Amino acid sequence: LMIQNLSYEVSRTQITVNNLSLEMREFKNEMRLDRKEMNRKWGDLANKWGTIVEDLVYPNIKNIAEKYFGCKKEECEDFILRRMKKGKGRKQKEFDIIAVYPDKVIVNETKASAKQDYAEQFVNLIKDKALIYDYFPEFKGKEIIPVFASLEIPENILKYLTKHKIYGMAMKDDTMDILNPDL
Repeated sequence: LMIQNLSYEVSRTQITVNNLSLEMREFKNEMRLDRKEMNRKWGDLANKWGTIVEDLVYPNIKNIAEKYFGCKKEECEDFILRRMKKGKGRKQKEFDIIAVYPDKVIVNETKASAKQDYAEQFVNLIKDKALIYDYFPEFKGKEIIPVFASLEIPENILKYLTKHKIYGMAMKDDTMDILNPDL
């Protein structure tokens, strides 16, 4: 009888362990799905934050074009926000803001937060004008004016941009403005 009771207890314990194991697997799967969904939501929020900053930069581009680069607002031929473009033999690239004037083109890269690698990527795109012309052959013969924008640009990144003749644009007082106008 004692062996039978012991065997019964072992069976009950095994059933309990099996049930707990099954519940743990279900819980882990549920947590994995929740984490995946949360990561997706964080990604969506980060993308939305980036477009909010672009929405702050967008209305100021024509103002800085007139103030710093001698471009008249009424002469703006094309004003492009978030253009996906495929270059000759190149993969597709998104251009944040482009303002086209008769003899100049402002090419803007906007980031929610200014990081060194973002600035380096923009420098690499801009320093080889042929890359821009691969994407926009119609810009040949026009001066390319590069503007890197963010809510705030740390001093070291602004120095890096200035060294590479790229304008830095960030919040200044109550609006977006060029931080290094004396290139």
